[in-house]
Amino acid sequence: MKLMWQDVNKFFAEKKIWVSGLEMYWYQYTWYLLEEANLTIYNSLSEKLAVYNRMYAIVKIYADFCEAAFDEYSDVDVYFEELADDRDEQNIYNDLIQDDDSMRTIFDILKTKLGQEGVFYSLWITNCSDDLNNPIDTYKDYITALNIKDYDDVLNNVSVDKLSSYEWLSDYM
Repeated sequence: MKLMWQDVNKFFAEKKIWVSGLEMYWYQYTWYLLEEANLTIYNSLSEKLAVYNRMYAIVKIYADFCEAAFDEYSDVDVYFEELADDRDEQNIYNDLIQDDDSMRTIFDILKTKLGQEGVFYSLWITNCSDDLNNPIDTYKDYITALNIKDYDDVLNNVSVDKLSSYEWLSDYM
């Protein structure tokens, strides 16, 4: 079975940090990259839980970035009850969550697709789209902003928030 974006977007919508909801575009884009890499497919309980772990990792990455960039704390650790169908799944899942493999996998996929500067840019613009020449009002606008690869407006306007969050990101990449 394959979990598509329409299957998981409600989960991500419940994890929004910003009123604008622009992080949903980052979640959707990242999920799409996982779909391309066949990392949203499962045929067993342990594979299903690995996919759930990737869902969590996506939210965790974004929340950790927001904490590093904007001092915006979000407790994303209370989430599995929404995913686990029964106690056995929860027990297996508890074993899976003990490592950073899913986060590293996601960072590797993002870095391969966007490069380190692009990954930073993709995260930053979800809360600071005013830094862009063109506003982000739709997922298509977000993808257009990523495809233009004109990171200068964001990267050349240095701030303490950008430096601390870029340093945080560099630790993973």
